[in-house]
This record gives sequence, C-alpha cells and structure tokens, in this order.
Amino acid sequence: MHYEDFDSLTDEGVVCFQSGSPFYDASTLRKTVQNLRELFTIVRTYLFSIPLYPCGIWSFTIGSKVHDPLQADLSKLKDKDTKYINPEVYMAAFSLPNYVKDIIG
Repeated sequence: MHYEDFDSLTDEGVVCFQSGSPFYDASTLRKTVQNLRELFTIVRTYLFSIPLYPCGIWSFTIGSKVHDPLQADLSKLKDKDTKYINPEVYMAAFSLPNYVKDIIG
C-alpha cells in the first residue's frame, strides 16, 4: 500500500491483505505488517485455515485508522446460520502462536 492509497481511504475504511504463510514465508508476513504499521494506527494479523494453501495456515493483516477488529461489536455478527464463524472463532483468529508473534514483533 502506498501513501496515495492510504489517503484515498476514509477514516472509516479498513484494508485487509493476504500476508502469506507464517510457516513457509515469514518475510512476506513481516514486511506486510511493517508496511502497514508505517501508515495505520491499528494493525492486526489473524490466521485462517485454508487446507489447499501451503501448510494450511494463512495469515491476513488488517490496517485501520480508527477501527480495531478486537473491539468489534460481535452482536452484529450474522452467525446464526453459518457452519464456521461465530464470535469465539472470530476472536480466536487474532490469538497468534508465539512463532507468529515473533515474526511480526
């Protein structure tokens, strides 16, 4: 993301990037987080299981000027008819293993 992209995002806007496999490609995750921290007040990485991707664990990183996904109002989460997402799974996605914490600092 470049500064002009950052400036085109409203204060309410949120960006989310694939940040790679924390197991096989730590440098992509590290660079993504570092770049977003230069621009955004709030940067959060979460993990997601994608069985077809290398290692099955993939990272995504969110950048926001004001919205912290850890402070989201989960009562608005439409999870009644889903097979996967619920408030507990949502919050657990942001609980990172130590090796990922070490990668992103």
